[in-house]
This record gives sequence, C-alpha cells and structure tokens, in this order.
Amino acid sequence: MQQDNFSYSSSSFCFHLHSACRYLATCGGNRRVNVFMRSGELYHEFALAGSDACAQLEWDRNGETLAVLQRGSSVVQLWDTNKKVSNLETNQKEPTFLSWSKQGPQLAIGTGKGNLVLYNHDTLKKIPILGKHSKAVTCGSWNNENYLALASADRMVTISDANGCVFALPQLLLTSRCHSVVRHLYSSQSSISSREYFNVCLEGKKLTVFVRCTCIPLYPIRPQRDAGADAVEIRAG
Repeated sequence: MQQDNFSYSSSSFCFHLHSACRYLATCGGNRRVNVFMRSGELYHEFALAGSDACAQLEWDRNGETLAVLQRGSSVVQLWDTNKKVSNLETNQKEPTFLSWSKQGPQLAIGTGKGNLVLYNHDTLKKIPILGKHSKAVTCGSWNNENYLALASADRMVTISDANGCVFALPQLLLTSRCHSVVRHLYSSQSSISSREYFNVCLEGKKLTVFVRCTCIPLYPIRPQRDAGADAVEIRAG
C-alpha cells in the first residue's frame, strides 16, 4: 500500500505532509504554525488562536486547506493556500481529533465527550452529532468510499457515512485502548481482491480489520498470529 501522508503529534510539536500538497505544515512550542514549501522555504506563518497548544495538523484531500486542532479550544483554525485564516467554531468542548475525508469536502471533529461534528467545507454547514461515543474520541480515519471509522476511550469502534449515520453494526468492543485507525486497501493479488479495510491498532500490537460492504453482514474469522502479534480479521461473508 502506498502511503500518501505523513504526520506526527506530541506535547510540543506537530507536523503534517500530504502527497497532494506542495507544503509542509509544522507547529512547535512557540505556538506558531509554519507552512514551508517543499524546497524548505518558509511560505507563510501564523499564530494559534488563544493560549492553547497545537494538538493536530491535517491537510484536506487536495492539499489546499490546513485544519489546526488546539487543546482545550472549541475553535478549529482553517488556513488556505491564499494565506487566509478562518475560524471554525465547533460549539463543542475539548476537541480531541480531526480528519479530512479522502473523497469529499467533509472534516470530522471528535471531542472529549464522545461527540462528533461533521463540517462540509463546500457548503460551510456543520452537523453536530451528540453521543457518537460515551467517552473521548481518540482516533479515526476515512476510507476511499467516504466512510468514517472512529475509535474511542469507551473501547468502541463505529463506522459511519458522510452524514454521521452509523453504518456497520454491531460496534466492536475493544479489549484495550486503541492507538490508531488507518485505512488499508488490499492489492489485486490478494485473495480479498480490492475491498477497502480499516486497520485498528491496539495495545499489545493487536490488530483488527474491518471491511465496508453494503448490505453484507460482517462476521469474524479465525485469529491469525504473525511475529508475536495477535490479529483478528473481520470480513464480508
């Protein structure tokens, strides 16, 4: 699988680079977002709103709009390549995660209360969805069919459409805290062909894989072991 973006977030530094974008975005302890050209030249910089530290940087699918998530702030800053900064008010406390759709104009914003805000950058409309999870949304990802997988501190994973409607049921009850959710597309040489999967990475190197397949129930198959890591695969029947 070809990796199309690179990102990193810690308590003091964040960056995001996307293959479709000409720019690299970074933010450090000085709370200033720096946008560099691929040549290394500084293209633009701007200050974070308020006193909250940067938690995440995320480019949209076209590499034209950068979303900036700040710890403790209900506002998500949006920077575009025309050097314009706008504020997206989520009206939610403690945003914890954000992710742009790979196929559409949607931006998903998860919160510490388990709520979800879906923002459409084309129409400028926001859809608040309360109670998506019972605890904080910790990570997630969109797949190529514009479905969103979210994992939470409540140890549940939900898969929803672009309007926030839950698609895959039942939800998965995780046995440990989820580190990340990433999309995965098997190659045509695979026995599973080119179906789209979500990989859920847990503590203890555990891995759970979901498939998105309309009107086909999901069921687990036997666990597989590879290099000491436990793997459970859930696929279409």
